[in-house]
Amino acid sequence: MNRRTFGTMLAFALIAVGRPASAQNENRPRNRGGGGGQPVDVYQVLAVDTDARTLRLRASDGSESTVKVPEGVYELRKLAVGDRIQVNFYVPDAMNPGLRAAGIWPAN
Repeated sequence: MNRRTFGTMLAFALIAVGRPASAQNENRPRNRGGGGGQPVDVYQVLAVDTDARTLRLRASDGSESTVKVPEGVYELRKLAVGDRIQVNFYVPDAMNPGLRAAGIWPAN
């Protein structure tokens, strides 16, 4: 392998390694809890599906999303439409691209 080929391969390797590292830095936890993802906000519960373990939530900016709540995170039967809760989220990745709650607690 000549010096030019080695230099080109090294440059591509550094670019490839640098991209995941910079993307990972963007997704560091910025909230309470260990979930990472979006900052904690107060959400209004619009719908609760205990069978599918999902919540339909409205954020303070008016946007709405459906959030998957894994087993053991919160007892969904305690929630009702209109409740206000705080949620922190797992960082979406290739294996789990949707919104998933890492922690839920009643808003004060």
